[in-house]
Order: sequence, then C-alpha cells, then structure tokens
Amino acid sequence: MNSSVDIFWPEKQAPDIEEVKFSFSFCKQKSYEFVKSAALNISWFDYSENQTVADILSMTDAECIFLSTYSELLISRPAIENLLAAARMGKEYSVFVPVFNETDFPVQLAALKAPYLNITTFIETSQYISQQYDGELLPAERCDPKCLLVRRELLMKTDPKCNITGLCFSIGNMEEKSIAVVKSAFIHCFGKYYEADRQDLVNLVPSHVKNVLDVGCARGGYGKHLKKLRPELHLTGVELNPVMAETARCFYDEIITCPIENIRFKNTFDLINCGDVIEHLINPWDMLKRFYDLLQINGYLVLSVPNVGHWTVVRDLLKGKFQYIPVGVLCLTHVRWFTEISVREALQDAGFIIDSYQRQQLLPTPEGLVFIENMCNNGYGDRESLLSNEFIIRAMKK
Repeated sequence: MNSSVDIFWPEKQAPDIEEVKFSFSFCKQKSYEFVKSAALNISWFDYSENQTVADILSMTDAECIFLSTYSELLISRPAIENLLAAARMGKEYSVFVPVFNETDFPVQLAALKAPYLNITTFIETSQYISQQYDGELLPAERCDPKCLLVRRELLMKTDPKCNITGLCFSIGNMEEKSIAVVKSAFIHCFGKYYEADRQDLVNLVPSHVKNVLDVGCARGGYGKHLKKLRPELHLTGVELNPVMAETARCFYDEIITCPIENIRFKNTFDLINCGDVIEHLINPWDMLKRFYDLLQINGYLVLSVPNVGHWTVVRDLLKGKFQYIPVGVLCLTHVRWFTEISVREALQDAGFIIDSYQRQQLLPTPEGLVFIENMCNNGYGDRESLLSNEFIIRAMKK
C-alpha cells in the first residue's frame, strides 16, 4: 500500500460566536501543523459541502483518505500516524476511526487517564494513548461521522454523486462489519462546552432561593438543569451573544441580550450565578460591587473562576509559551486573570463574605506530576494552587 494519506477538511461558516469562530481557525491551523509534522507523505485539501465522491477521487490518488465533516477537531500527530498504520495492518477493514474526548458513540470514547487543559498537555495525552494501546483495533458496526479514514477502493464503489458529508454519515451506519476503531488514535473535539449543565454550580443553590439571575447563560445548560430540579424558581438569564441566547430562551423565564454592565435591573435577586464570567469583563471588580447591590440581604453570589496559577500555565510560561485556545483556562476571550489570592481579595473588597470555597483539581499528566513536585520541593510553588484549575465559590451579602 502507498504510505500516503490525504486530508479533506470542511470549509464551513462558523456561527457568530467569537470563541467558536476562533475554534474553527485554531483547529484547522493546529491540525495542519500536527499532520505536517508526521513523517508521512500527506496532502491537505479543503472542500465545500457540495463536493462529491467524484471530486475527491479526481483530486487525490492516495490509497487512504481522511475525511472530516466537523470543523472543531484537533488532530494529533499520533492519531494520523496510527490511523494509517492500522490501515496497513487491518486488511479486513475498509474504514478506520479514532477515539474522542467526547462522542455519542461509546465505542469511540477515549479512556483518558488525566485531563488536558492546553496544547502541551494535549500532545502529552495523545502520545500516552498512542503508547498505551499500540495499534489495538476494535470492530464496530457504527461510528461517529465527525471524521474517518477510508480506503480508496471503498470510495470507488460508492455513488460518485454522493456529497462528502452524506458519505461520512452513510459510512458511519454501514451494516457490514468493516469499521475498525483505532484506540491509539486520539482526536480532540470541541463542541459541548456552552451546553454544560454546571452541576457544580447548581449544587450551591440553597433550597430557600426563589429568584435567580444567571449571568453569561450561554446555551442555557445551567438553566435547563436548575429548572428541571426547581421548576418553581424564577430564572433570568443574561447572554450577550444572540445566537446562544436564542437556544437558552426556552429554559429561562426571561432572557436579556445585553452586556451585563449596561443593564439596570428594577428588582433584586436571592442568588446571582456567574459561571466562568468575570474573567471576560473589562472591570470585574466594579461588577462584583454591582452584584453585591443587586442581591437581597443574605443573598448569594455563586461563581466559578479559572486559576491562571495552574501548573499547565506556569510550566508553559517558564518555557516562554502562552497559547490561547478556544475554551478553558487560556480562552481567547479572557481579558482578566485570577489566582486564589486575587479572587478572594476581589470578593472581600466588594463586601462579600465567602461561604463556600472549592478547588477543582484534575489529575495531572505524568509529566505534570514531576513538574509540580520539582516546583514545590525547590520552594517555587504551592501544591494546592498549582493543582487547582478552577475555583468554585459561594459568597454571601451580609
């Protein structure tokens, strides 16, 4: 078999959400870099949704073709190398698919030993999964159509007028057992971040609360979950982006599409929820004081704040790296940064008394554990701070 594989990447218009638009370009650029760094003969093609199988076959003579239908994929170098290696060995299969961090197909869900929060740890995780499974193949009857590697011979048997997206969906539902899941090929998928139900924040809503303001409600995952548990609550959402606000509207009693700084509320609230919001505000310190005024006496402010003192950020900074990503600690739209000390001071300066303080601490990668130990043993770091990727806080207006 020819050792080459050609990549076909979808040209799609991103929704008018700044982070998602960035994600489209970021994923394409980084995936291209990772793919090109592999020691393989690879060409990259962009395709439009109306292009067909005949178009593919006329553009490439590669024995294997990688088709993506999803623009928010991050292809690791080991993923493309291991998919092609599997195609060389697995002669009985025609389609080879990776594992993902999130997917509706359980057979393709990666077994992640440690989460990753930036590009450096994504690379480490990809390499770890590649070494752990060493080319293991798992037969599957159906697969996630986000991306797949197909043999050219399969495309030549397909209706030449079938468009590429439709082809991936039909291949994903093939009845014959010709699909192999390559467990050593790991690909990251951005996508459901803005739909999270935020169980961690919902848990901090006291039973007597009746009137809630959710600032930065995104697609409404928090509101949907909270209303299911507490349908009697009156829930107001604030979301600047009209695309996401429209999705959230059915879960809230009221949605306001306006910058929170510009809204003048006529009433006060029992609780204000602020999930990963204040780091996006130009003046979060003044906004915290406004939140204080918007709460009734003994009201609550519940918020989550990413920790810029997390080991992944610190380690990259020591190497001169600071790589923005679509979501997370280093989200593109963060304009302010907090550590444990600075977020405590900001809340206290606004008049709040901290009622509950939780540190979300994800298991570090093996390399991360070594880094943390070295920093702490040499007196350059605080273990609790380095391990904490996010703070989940409930504060009271007394």
